[in-house]
Amino acid sequence: MTQCFWRSELGKKPSWGIRGEELMELGLEFLKKVNSGLRQAFGKKVAVIGGGNVAIDVARVLLRLGAEPIIVYRRTENEMPALREEVQVAKEEGVQFEFLTQPIQAEKSQDKILLKCVRMKLGNPPHITWTRISLRGRCSNWSSNSCRSNSCRQESSNLHRQIFNTEKSKKRS
Repeated sequence: MTQCFWRSELGKKPSWGIRGEELMELGLEFLKKVNSGLRQAFGKKVAVIGGGNVAIDVARVLLRLGAEPIIVYRRTENEMPALREEVQVAKEEGVQFEFLTQPIQAEKSQDKILLKCVRMKLGNPPHITWTRISLRGRCSNWSSNSCRSNSCRQESSNLHRQIFNTEKSKKRS
């Protein structure tokens, strides 16, 4: 790999505790540079780490700049937080995906950044009780992040907080 990009968390550089992460750039910072006039990719093969909408946007922009982006995500496509439509369009445009792949080290070698990864395996889901409800005819799959509608997701998030807080209160009593 020539360059690696991290996903962004509210403008803060995430720390995953891997060696060499300081060599990587925030995805939002890259998008800002492109918006300000940058018209070249950092290399031919570029790893984009993460599965959110920022990662998808970075990969699609890199593709337009002539790079070969590869999205590296530690879970499967079903667990990606990015909108399904965005993932599908990225695939159709030619973005490559490496699922169940976790970066563990980045190191500089000459003019490249080498990314060392390990293969992951999904484990059992945590022991959490999820409540399935109907959101006024919208979607009842909100609890597992399988609904990709923004309005449904926002409303379900608020309802989840209410239900979770109510269940916590019941356990304390």
